[in-house]
Amino acid sequence: MASGREKAAVIPQTCQLLWQPCACLDLYAIQPGIPLDHAFDELSVLLGCIRHLSEEAEMEGNLIAGSAARILSAMAKALINDMEMGLNRIA
Repeated sequence: MASGREKAAVIPQTCQLLWQPCACLDLYAIQPGIPLDHAFDELSVLLGCIRHLSEEAEMEGNLIAGSAARILSAMAKALINDMEMGLNRIA
């Protein structure tokens, strides 16, 4: 069985770039036709998950939960930015 280090070596460079904080802002957006209230509902669920993972990371010292919270928070920020841009276009 291959070790974790060997598995990481076969990940294409393009996939590794996805883990950079700025990449999420371009990857996650609200698709045309999605009602704004539905997007806000889904964002609320996502933020609840982030809160839970953050608490888990803090209370249990869980590094995986901390990493997941960081990645999901970048995704939530990207969605918030996209929603703001959409609202500005409407106004």
